[in-house]
Amino acid sequence: MIFFTYAVVEGGTGAVASLTDNVGDIHIPVGHSVIELVEPQSGWPATPPGFVLTCDTAGVLTQQDTRTLEQVRDDKWSELKATREDRINAPLPTPFGTFEAGPKQQDDIKGAVLLSQTLAGMGTPTDIDFTLLDNTTVSLTPTQMTTVGLLLGQRVQQTHALSRTLRSAVYDPAAERQDVDAIHWPA
Repeated sequence: MIFFTYAVVEGGTGAVASLTDNVGDIHIPVGHSVIELVEPQSGWPATPPGFVLTCDTAGVLTQQDTRTLEQVRDDKWSELKATREDRINAPLPTPFGTFEAGPKQQDDIKGAVLLSQTLAGMGTPTDIDFTLLDNTTVSLTPTQMTTVGLLLGQRVQQTHALSRTLRSAVYDPAAERQDVDAIHWPA
């Protein structure tokens, strides 16, 4: 872990130009000053886009969010979409065991459902062997395999429905910054 002891700070704004733990590494541009930090800080200067790292005269570093409300909305929506994909691709619990459900595994499940239903429709119902998340194998009847496909489809549809509700809240014209920041997927 990297710890910083000194900050080179722009005189007028307090914006941090650089951080270091070695006083010999400090270069002080015109209009800047060096402040010894109250406590060594770790994890900086990697600030997210739209944030500015500042330092007060007491040597305390803070991050200020300089994004517009529209940028906050777009960042929140990107965060929610990533979570949506994680939830859609999470392992799928079923009465027959827990299935892997990443994009490839979802295709495998859909293919097995289609094969199972096609064979049953041709009058030759055939059980489908499927490997579960824990690497055990289950043999599923056409009805059971269809149930797995329906559970997967139901989860995808419910996740997208909730995602649309969250997106509406994020882009609600009446929503202020603190309202947008408070929007999260339910646990």
